[in-house]
Amino acid sequence: MRWREMATKVTSTVSDMPHGSGGSDKIGTAVDNIISLENTLNGQIDKLCVMRIIIESAINNIDDVTLQRILYLAYIGKRGNDDKWHRLKLWEVANETNYGYDRIRQLHGKALYMLNITPHYTT
Repeated sequence: MRWREMATKVTSTVSDMPHGSGGSDKIGTAVDNIISLENTLNGQIDKLCVMRIIIESAINNIDDVTLQRILYLAYIGKRGNDDKWHRLKLWEVANETNYGYDRIRQLHGKALYMLNITPHYTT
């Protein structure tokens, strides 16, 4: 069961036997878990935002606009029909830029070299 559902689930049992209130412990635990998960996710989102800024800065330091576009599409991506950002594979970058796949691989490698990064292609 999801933590938020668990925290908001309300059930009652009618009984004439005395017992402690275990329901509040479940709610408290669920709320603690939700807060912990939200904090973890917020921390991860913050790290990803910083990484994106670093990547964009590195891309923008390249003087060649074509190489910038190739890296941007490959590592930042573009907004899709679903209004979300999607990174493109190199063959998709080739289609997007009207270059051949082999030429995109060559230009991509050149751009990475300019950033002192060695490309590791798998075929």
